[in-house]
Amino acid sequence: MNISCSFCNGQMEIYQIPRYSKLFTSICIILGLLFSISIAGILLGIIFLVAGLYSAFAKKEVWYCPSCKAVVGRLDDKQKIKKAA
Repeated sequence: MNISCSFCNGQMEIYQIPRYSKLFTSICIILGLLFSISIAGILLGIIFLVAGLYSAFAKKEVWYCPSCKAVVGRLDDKQKIKKAA
């Protein structure tokens, strides 16, 4: 599929970027480790660790123009969700 950039008419490429911010991921992992130290907070710690690890590896695909560095979200993801429902 050839998509041209609406800003510079360059060739757009599919590019993967992190779905969640690195700050959110770091906070979840740190809270998970801190809560896991105590017996009372082990369940909450595991929940934070799982959320942090998931957000660390979750990616989303966007359209990226190497010419002008524009990034545009893909509509393909939204269409897949509507078809699945």
